[in-house]
Amino acid sequence: MKRVQNDYQKNLVNQLKVSKRLNAYLAECLRLSIEDGNGQTFQLALRIGIEVKGGMSKFSKKIKMKRPNIYRVLATDSKPTFDSILEICKGLEFKI
Repeated sequence: MKRVQNDYQKNLVNQLKVSKRLNAYLAECLRLSIEDGNGQTFQLALRIGIEVKGGMSKFSKKIKMKRPNIYRVLATDSKPTFDSILEICKGLEFKI
């Protein structure tokens, strides 16, 4: 199952890089998270967005947040602060 999920995520990242539709993807995942009352969908979308933008190392330098902190914010079992999510969204240039 893990391999299928990894292949799916790699294909999704490649499609989002090519199509320039990251913002639409993030907006839909945010909508679903609000609808479901579960932030994990949006947290996963943010992780995928970071991959689209060049990976965690490059992204952490861009937003000046340490990589372990970003991983902690986006962990599926975390309850990140709104400020942390906003900082990541800003780094991804996500606009609603």
